[in-house]
Amino acid sequence: MIAVSVKGPCDLEGKIWAVTDTTRRPSKRQKDLADIARLLEAHPETRRLVPAEILRRLES
Repeated sequence: MIAVSVKGPCDLEGKIWAVTDTTRRPSKRQKDLADIARLLEAHPETRRLVPAEILRRLES
């Protein structure tokens, strides 16, 4: 398995788009959601940039 890291807060906007894009495969959307969770752990100050719907999904 190859590990791909999320670069940082600059990736957040793209990840948010990817999670909300219903044309993407569900497995890819789950991966993007996990990437957002990792970004928030590493950069908690970016939490305010994440839509409430995605934050709810992360907390459930």
